Amino acid sequence: MKESSAVTVLFLLFVCMAVPLEAQQQEYSPIRHSLSPDSRTPALVPGVPYDLRYNAVNVQTHDGVSRTGFYSGLVNDSVMLVSGGEDVVIAFRDVKSFTIDTKQDGASSGLFGALAGVYLVAALSGEGSGPAGYAKDPFEFAPGSIVMALPGYALFGLFTFAGSQEFDFSGNPDRDAAELSALKEFLQGGPGRTKLHFVMHGGWVSTRNASKPSGLYSSIPIYNPAVLPAEVHDYKGLTSTNLLRRFQITYNIRRWLELGLAYVSVSEPPTSGFARTSLTDSVATFSGHSESFKGKAFLLVGVAEPLQDMLPHIVSIKAGAGVGIGTIDGQFERPLSTVVHVRQISYGHTYEYWRQQSYVSVPQVFSGMRLALSLFGSADLRLAQAVSVGFFADYTMLAGQGLPEVPEWNLGSRPLGNVCLGLVLGWHL
Repeated sequence: MKESSAVTVLFLLFVCMAVPLEAQQQEYSPIRHSLSPDSRTPALVPGVPYDLRYNAVNVQTHDGVSRTGFYSGLVNDSVMLVSGGEDVVIAFRDVKSFTIDTKQDGASSGLFGALAGVYLVAALSGEGSGPAGYAKDPFEFAPGSIVMALPGYALFGLFTFAGSQEFDFSGNPDRDAAELSALKEFLQGGPGRTKLHFVMHGGWVSTRNASKPSGLYSSIPIYNPAVLPAEVHDYKGLTSTNLLRRFQITYNIRRWLELGLAYVSVSEPPTSGFARTSLTDSVATFSGHSESFKGKAFLLVGVAEPLQDMLPHIVSIKAGAGVGIGTIDGQFERPLSTVVHVRQISYGHTYEYWRQQSYVSVPQVFSGMRLALSLFGSADLRLAQAVSVGFFADYTMLAGQGLPEVPEWNLGSRPLGNVCLGLVLGWHL
């Protein structure tokens, strides 16, 4: 009887001690197990996105506790994991870092492939006799290029890279609030952060063709120097639109900072023209100017996204700069031509015509490697997890000898460089 009473007393003491221990764990530990009432409330557990369901997670808490598991949902202001065969709930206020494994959506990459295929075919099929990427004037879009959307989608749809999303909480209230908002949005199916970025850019370029004045002769009108330029030719050249301006690949070394490489075309279409400087009954003089150059720059670039925490995640505004090596191959020419009026009598008939009397020109050829510099920025809209489109602007130049002045065209000298304003298509992993 005494032994039975002793066993009963020991059992009661054990129960009395166990209850405070459990309460202590609930009060001081950032990790709560499935016995927690909150974790048992089905109405508080929203649906988990299919591509995140039971993905591997690693959580570090502010007190040094590390927990791994598989993501299974949100509970109030906490995250639920399956770890060790049971549900574990961790409050977001206790999280120092949160990392979850992900897998790139192939359909999103396929969308980029489809758009890129159509874009590249349009860029290459419209090429004229000048540098690659410059379309003919007038530009005609080939409907057949849409067919390239199919192989582009099929090729890029195969890319399903494994990766991870990382969220860090430093203790700064404002930054942590933005980080927590981004984490919750992602865990509920929102767009995640990407680290590898490939962009292609094309648009209007500030070429000499774009600023060349009207009223120039495309060639000297030998048959009648008195006619107006508009009456002697219907010249169609190259536009100032380069669809293959820039290709760039960068990687995030910080959440707000990217480093990478870029190729930029600073080439411009050939431009030429003649201005009539004098005209009499017997002599006409024409001064001309022509220039052509092909240049490209290979750059090390840095890209910053300073407004990342202030804008929705589908919008990004970036600014960057680059420095590197460029190559140039070009030619300038300043011809001067004199045309004389000739009267000739033959077999009793008088013939009158104009004849070129002199044509003087000394071409200046230049080539070599130069220092290349670039400034650029973009405003992008994320269409899908891996695809963005936006507006892009850049100024890229090659140091050294630039374009000469053309007084008769009212053009001053400028560096071998230009501005490009246009669209950008991006692929993000």
